[in-house]
Amino acid sequence: MVVKIYKVGSYSGPDPIYHLTITESGIPYNWGLVQELNNVNRLMVPDQNGTSISFADSDTVTLNLSFTMGGWPLAHVEFVSFMQRNDTKEILQGMKVPAFFLPPPPLPPTADFEANVTETCEGYEVQFTDLSANVPTGWAWSFPGGTPETSNQNNPVVTYETEGVYDVILVATNAAGSNEMSKDDYMNIAITPEQPEISLENYELVSSATDGNQWYLNGDIIDGATAQTYAPMENGTYSLTVTQGTCTSDFAENYDVIWVGVAEKFANQAVKIYPTPNQGRFTLEINTSTPDVLKMKVYDATNAIVYQEDNIHVNGPFKNQVDLGQLSTGIYFMVLEGRTQHYFQKVVIQK
Repeated sequence: MVVKIYKVGSYSGPDPIYHLTITESGIPYNWGLVQELNNVNRLMVPDQNGTSISFADSDTVTLNLSFTMGGWPLAHVEFVSFMQRNDTKEILQGMKVPAFFLPPPPLPPTADFEANVTETCEGYEVQFTDLSANVPTGWAWSFPGGTPETSNQNNPVVTYETEGVYDVILVATNAAGSNEMSKDDYMNIAITPEQPEISLENYELVSSATDGNQWYLNGDIIDGATAQTYAPMENGTYSLTVTQGTCTSDFAENYDVIWVGVAEKFANQAVKIYPTPNQGRFTLEINTSTPDVLKMKVYDATNAIVYQEDNIHVNGPFKNQVDLGQLSTGIYFMVLEGRTQHYFQKVVIQK
């Protein structure tokens, strides 16, 4: 039994003594005119000396008293509680409560729980919720294969980083005891696909994954674009995810496309590169209608400048040897910028 004693007024004197007495009434008895006995003292807790208490540290004192009832009918039992000054034996305050007015003793928990998902992917968070009955006040979770592996929270969040099937265990406790619930093979964790990579082959974007692909342009899904390769229809930033079952990878690193429509725009300009493909060394021919000074810029497929040459003087037909032997195999784009004209040509290096 838990007893709380509150100091409600000033008090000076020795530490008071708290007494708890259990009495029984309505006891059949036949002696003369007496037919029953009432207010019979059945038990003093912890004994006749009571419990000394002090309000030095707080105006509230909590006592946890343990005792065993003697099988007396609760309908006839009363708890008599009083405070007594020990030097004068003065009763400071008291009260009497029928036993059947007291709440029933607490029951130990019946442990139970659920997760918001039981089939999920590596690296995803799982929310666990305690469903234990009888008001638990403590929780001891065990999550083999999870992070964290243990928790004392009532509703923890757990991440599973590795594929597999895992048990979950909860021990719920309160003042009356504890109870364990173990759910075998409760969590089924599937593989999350690796982050895909995008490469370029013959002006087509290529995924490192053979299936499960979904292409995106500027962050928006491209309907029907689920093959391993995708031929861009417009310039922009392309990305990609891979899905296996219910698990989806992180987005691939962005790939910027800049060449769509450029060849058509410059199709009538007299710029030639040969041989094509080449190993990085080739001949550039151009025929200008007026004198000009050109600036050559060579871009890779990510729109990064990989080569630049200034002050190329031209006047009519012009031929020059270009050495890009330091570049690796791939598709590049040459832009010749003049005072009034710009020229474009594709460069294919194959080693």
